[in-house]
Amino acid sequence: MSNEKFHLLGVISDTHGATGTLSNIMMMLEYKKAEGIIFLGDGYQDLEPYEKAFPRLYRVKGNCDSFSCGLPPADLIMPFGVPLFITHGNMYNVYDDLGLLTMEALERGAKAALFGHTHTQHLSYDAGICIMNPGSVQYGGYGLLRVYEKGLVEGELC
Repeated sequence: MSNEKFHLLGVISDTHGATGTLSNIMMMLEYKKAEGIIFLGDGYQDLEPYEKAFPRLYRVKGNCDSFSCGLPPADLIMPFGVPLFITHGNMYNVYDDLGLLTMEALERGAKAALFGHTHTQHLSYDAGICIMNPGSVQYGGYGLLRVYEKGLVEGELC
């Protein structure tokens, strides 16, 4: 896939107020020319300063986010015409097993299932979809998602 054209998205989760580390990660994503950011919950307000720099900013609510934040707990987004399932993960028992998360993504026709919550990085591929947890920004973790023009998705943990 390396010769095919792709769009690059940054994937982050669980900032929990670690705005200094978030700033460093966002500078790195800007340097890598990320075309958008996917935020997987717990610290949604920490991303407000970056809304202008990254107009493609997709967010879901985490279990530590305010009930009044107005964000959904899960969503099917379509950056560059490719369906991606995003959720914080707490509603899908991601500590125990990724089966429920994977099944939900498949039922929605997604090419990726992106989640946070565990603060532990994870990258695997199952049933033709990319399953990624970028880890916690609080501990310096983030991910990159390459969305290829033919609809394929490839993840990378950083």
